[in-house]
Formats: sequence, C-alpha cells, structure tokens
Amino acid sequence: MTTDTVTLRPVGRVVGGRTEMVEDDWHDVRAVIRLDGETFTASAVLGLEGFSHLEVVLLFDRIDPAKVRTHPRPHEGTRERPL
Repeated sequence: MTTDTVTLRPVGRVVGGRTEMVEDDWHDVRAVIRLDGETFTASAVLGLEGFSHLEVVLLFDRIDPAKVRTHPRPHEGTRERPL
C-alpha cells in the first residue's frame, strides 16, 4: 500500500437527474455528463458509440460525511430487518 496523494481534476459535470438527495429509486432517472468545454472538444468523444461500456469515476461532493453509512444495507426485499 502506498501513502502517495492523488489529485483529481474534474473533466465534466453531471447535469439533470434529480435535485433531492435520496438514496433509492434511481432506475428511471436520466442525466447527461457534460465535459469541460475549455479542455475538451467534440473530438474527445469520437468513436465512443463503438464501445459497449463507459466507466465513470464519480465524486459525491454534496453528501454530509456524518451521514455516510459504512456498513452494508439489507437487500431491497428485507429493508425492515436490521443488520
């Protein structure tokens, strides 16, 4: 394991979706990723449609660190049962 620091620079922003911060029911939500137009031109995504998957690294920057749950949640069908 290394103790090196990694600095991330955003290359775009997610636009659309929802404004309320709720944990579930995201399956019907639609949004787009807008690349930083000062850094990238349209050529940055040329040929993207030829790929089956796209990996996106996301920073959840609007969540209160005190509300982050570090234990697994129960399966959807058993939400009423505590862990």
